[in-house]
Amino acid sequence: QGPSSLSHRAWRRCVGIGRAGSMKKRARCALAVLVGVLVTSSSEVSPVARHAALESIGYQVHSANDLGTVVPLVRKGARAFKLDPHFVASTAHCRLARPEESWEEGAGCLLLSHDTPGTQPYNTTDELLGLLSSPALEEALRGGAVTVALCFKSGAPCEDSRRGEQWQALVDDLFREATARAPSFVSFILDGDAKPFGCNAQRWRPWPSVWISGDLSPEEAFWSSDPREGFDRYQVLNQKEDMDEWTWMQSVNYGKFSNLSQPLQLWEPDAQDTLLSYADLYSSGPPHLDGGFHFAINTDPRMFEVYTAGRTHHAWNTPFEGTASWSWPALLANPAGDLAAVAVSNGGGLHLMRGFQGPCAPHDFPCIRLAPAPVPLPEASQVLLRMPNRDAAVPPRVSLVRLQDSLSCPRAAMITGPTGAFVSYCNLTGKSADNAFPAPIPEDSGVLPLAPGLADRMVSLAVSSHGHGASDATLVAELLTTTALDCPLAVQVLGDHGAVAACVTVPGADGPLTSGSIAITGTTARSDGPGLEVGLLAAVSDGQSVFATSLDLAVQHEEKPDMQAPPRQVSAKARVVGAGTSPSLSVLHDTVALVWGGGYCYNSHAHNTRARPKVCSASPSRSNWTLEYTVGRTADLVAHLRGDQNASSSQLLTPCTTALGHGAWALGANPSAALFPLSRGSGERTSLDQGLAILREGFPTDTTAVDEGGCGEPTRDDRLVLDGFRAMF
Repeated sequence: QGPSSLSHRAWRRCVGIGRAGSMKKRARCALAVLVGVLVTSSSEVSPVARHAALESIGYQVHSANDLGTVVPLVRKGARAFKLDPHFVASTAHCRLARPEESWEEGAGCLLLSHDTPGTQPYNTTDELLGLLSSPALEEALRGGAVTVALCFKSGAPCEDSRRGEQWQALVDDLFREATARAPSFVSFILDGDAKPFGCNAQRWRPWPSVWISGDLSPEEAFWSSDPREGFDRYQVLNQKEDMDEWTWMQSVNYGKFSNLSQPLQLWEPDAQDTLLSYADLYSSGPPHLDGGFHFAINTDPRMFEVYTAGRTHHAWNTPFEGTASWSWPALLANPAGDLAAVAVSNGGGLHLMRGFQGPCAPHDFPCIRLAPAPVPLPEASQVLLRMPNRDAAVPPRVSLVRLQDSLSCPRAAMITGPTGAFVSYCNLTGKSADNAFPAPIPEDSGVLPLAPGLADRMVSLAVSSHGHGASDATLVAELLTTTALDCPLAVQVLGDHGAVAACVTVPGADGPLTSGSIAITGTTARSDGPGLEVGLLAAVSDGQSVFATSLDLAVQHEEKPDMQAPPRQVSAKARVVGAGTSPSLSVLHDTVALVWGGGYCYNSHAHNTRARPKVCSASPSRSNWTLEYTVGRTADLVAHLRGDQNASSSQLLTPCTTALGHGAWALGANPSAALFPLSRGSGERTSLDQGLAILREGFPTDTTAVDEGGCGEPTRDDRLVLDGFRAMF
């Protein structure tokens, strides 16, 4: 009856094979098509096979030509990379780009750049080999392996010319050096102009190659691994985003590649809906378990994990039902890893949302169970949002902070508003023993005390924490932004037996500070008398840039603490860490997370592939929707912020910040972060297993909202969305 419509393209390919000869090759191709059609049409994929296929989905980092990003990416979990050795024939051009290098006259060079290199500094292939054999990379891999695809650009393969000789010699030299210097945990793949085609069919063995239809890749090699033709070198099916093409390839069981150990690879989607559609296609057929299925991505790995979470379960990406057009969420986690959040509804009231980690399949990230519906908090709405003296220009963002539990008030928490008012509740966080969510009970309300001169100018947030080690007394840290020229940012710490307030300078702020967050990083007993040394992190925004600072304040023990002491100046200043607004901090054990909205997408297709500037040399600019995160050890963020205090008012956080993980994970607005202990399916937890949960306003369905930076568009959703991923870096 003839082939199915899905196989028409396959039959055309078989007819086209061997136009210069071999009927045997055409017959072998036709047989493979028939087998593929029979396999895919005669059986449905079982749930077990579908689960296995989804578990095998991974990624390759695309155009990682700024070598400063590689080790941080490996620490985030990346194990496959593609880089672009770009051929430059002019030695003079090579010297302009890297004048400190000793370039051989007339040899040309290979510079790492996707697009045609200019004369700015680029990384070189020699630097790549140095990085691959470095202790830093080996340590980041933690005993694992890494694959590097070399996509040679502007080459002259098999060209009988001086240019052809130059390029061939450079690739030969790179092959010899890589073979001699690269450690055993590094493997290479040929791509671009160095595929084993024509005169290079047997060159640079044993390195395998990608196969890309119509790009130095014989059609016969889709089916055949004949070593005499060099077809055995083509081991990675590497096709562009084309649903018809991938549907056809699945219909013939991916030709020979279903039997190989290398991943099937798709380049290079970034939109969430596109990623999910290809994940669904792949998982609807026989899984390629030996190699898996890789997306070649230009985004940060955390964005890929969040965008594919609905299929792979390696992260969270879950909307809260009943929260359309809600805003200004505030999130916290309790020691058990349960989550609670409050947000402002479209009707102007505060509501409570809750969730907890539940048992699920043995994924490497837990499942989240959300309460069925938000709970209104009329008392908090009245006290915090409807006070007559509230400044209408101040965003109605609140802080949600955990308090010390007691038998009479379990699961206690406090909500504070932009005026300094607070309402405390019992049963606000966590679940009961039977996994139910008890009704919250208001316990107390009032206004937090403020130092003189600050009470009528507070527009920011207050955060509470418990002292550890030196004292188990409650500490309250308040972050205050003021209009006073000599005190644009104030920090006040209140304890049971003392209080202190301090001013922080914010050089470079363009206008008033309108949003912020503060976290207590630790407490120690004072060595010079009774009291505490309190470590603090604070982040604020003027609507264009995000500033952060680290400071230590001494809280003296006093029988009658003076709550009216004026704020004092401290030797701390807030440094610019990025472009954006609405920062949110969270600290758990020795780990810190900082997130903000309106940020900059360092990693995108445009930014990864352009000739200049390098990814981490870009000057970040404010956007409407990009969400950025930083995660790592608290001590490393403190060291970063305290850097060279005389160098600059900026200490930008970028994907090259070695000690910290930084990037963009989604699009949305007004994120709130909460670090939490991970719970696996077995219920086991360790202090080193931490997740980062972030509640954000979704990327709206209103089509006037656009992905300005080409970062990667999420599924549009007007509800609040809970994202989560592994925090350890």
